[in-house]
Amino acid sequence: MARWDELNNFFKQTGAKVTFGLNTLIGRKKSNIEKRLWLGDWQSQNAREFMNYTISKGYKIDSYEFGNELCGGGIGARVEAKQYGKDVVAFKNLFGPLSGAWVSEASGAFDSGRKDVSPTFTDGFWHLDQLGMASNFNHKVFCGQTFIGGNYALVDATTFTPNPNYYGALLWHRLTQKLIQIYVYMEKDKTFNVTLSNDDNLHIERHNLKSKDVVRSVFEFKGYQNREEYHLTPLNRDIQSDIVCLNDVPLNPTDSLDILAMDPILIDASSTISVASHSIIFVTIRDFNAPVCA
Repeated sequence: MARWDELNNFFKQTGAKVTFGLNTLIGRKKSNIEKRLWLGDWQSQNAREFMNYTISKGYKIDSYEFGNELCGGGIGARVEAKQYGKDVVAFKNLFGPLSGAWVSEASGAFDSGRKDVSPTFTDGFWHLDQLGMASNFNHKVFCGQTFIGGNYALVDATTFTPNPNYYGALLWHRLTQKLIQIYVYMEKDKTFNVTLSNDDNLHIERHNLKSKDVVRSVFEFKGYQNREEYHLTPLNRDIQSDIVCLNDVPLNPTDSLDILAMDPILIDASSTISVASHSIIFVTIRDFNAPVCA
């Protein structure tokens, strides 16, 4: 374990928070029929001994990853979904009831993402939907792939300027505590459908819309404080733009790469919420009270 000791000395000196990936193929055998498929139960003894040693030395490991990309088609190796779920239960039992699952290495497309989609405004619809879904399942951490590097990076590797998903993630981090998600799906010249994750005290107007029209969602409560709205739209309404606008102001960093202030517009709480097509909106209602959200 000398190498592990050396690494932890480095972690301590640098103040790094470490996620360690465990070998989850131990105990399995390769399938004779399918090239990348591994069969059988994961044997946890090696991981248990490794973690016991780590604890005995006082090393601070932030989290452990259960293998790497073993689901679906897998990368290099894969495990069937039913078997993977069984092994995750065994993995969780190593930690006890206080442990929780994270979403790790998430992206809308694998293998560095896609050039004209991942670093553009378009990917924000997937990204924020994933954050909302993870929140609904009570996941405490969502690890996007990546902060820098590849087409799916939050920050451009050449210019070091944030891509659109950076701003969506930043607003999410700052604003979401109690969450109501509203999804508006629009097709050109057709009516739209709305799905609500909270159906208490809410109703939605329906309109025949063209893609350039405005969607109006009506909430049945009356607020007293001004409502705070953050409207994210792509520059020039081009959903493949790599520049995002907040309330119609392009979010271009300053010459020193500082992030612009991301302030909301204040709207009369009794008015309707207008949602433009091809947009993402965060709305903060300070005096909203819905028992289902408590």
